[in-house]
Amino acid sequence: MGADYIPESDSGAARWMKTFARALVEDPSGYRTTSEVAAEIDSGVHAFRLANAKCRSPNSRTSPNVRGKNSARVAAEKLVRPEAQRIRTDPRIDAVLKLNIGLKAERQRRRHLGAPTSVPDLRIEVTQNGLIQIFARDSQSNRRARPRGAYGMELYEHVIPREEIGRFAGSHREAITLDLNGVPIGWRFVGVFTRTPFAIQPSSRNPGDVVSYIARWITRTGEPAAFSQPQSERIQFNLAPQGLMRTPLRHKLVS
Repeated sequence: MGADYIPESDSGAARWMKTFARALVEDPSGYRTTSEVAAEIDSGVHAFRLANAKCRSPNSRTSPNVRGKNSARVAAEKLVRPEAQRIRTDPRIDAVLKLNIGLKAERQRRRHLGAPTSVPDLRIEVTQNGLIQIFARDSQSNRRARPRGAYGMELYEHVIPREEIGRFAGSHREAITLDLNGVPIGWRFVGVFTRTPFAIQPSSRNPGDVVSYIARWITRTGEPAAFSQPQSERIQFNLAPQGLMRTPLRHKLVS
């Protein structure tokens, strides 16, 4: 998960985002943003850094702390990523300021490919310990490879409590409604993934609840394609003890 300029390791990401957020707070006008936006990003980054610090010691690296750290990183990146992309591509922002926060000035633009016209064809399975394993193929090529122009796959989740399943019957087959930012209303952003299959811990472990997932391809510049059809599974009643947040990623979605 994460764009190229954000380090993969949590410690590296925390340091990078700290520098990024501090620069925006100290010079919002130079980065053509507002003090309110800078403060929001700084707050999200600070929350991730605190959560990450709790996981440094073996004694405090518990499953709840790791889940909290992972969630805080996703939330921080959701704030940082679009702002970093805006800064990187804005020619009105001085190149030195971009370098100060670890961003390279945009090079001469290549031919714009646009978002893919295909969607991820999802298949999900429930593992014995309650994880959701997600497989994806491209709907046009029917291959595991990402389509041309796609950097990764955005994944969203929706949970229907078992006592409300009847009221929501058939609702996921209707058109997905997006807000002004292009985010599906009522769905939780899980992350951006570049490899498949992978396993995630659903946000609910209540037996009988139904979890649904939708996904879409996204370009390196953040341009999204259309959403896939929802895929749903019911939380099992005989779950094994809770396992890790995510199993090792095995296969790369080769572009």
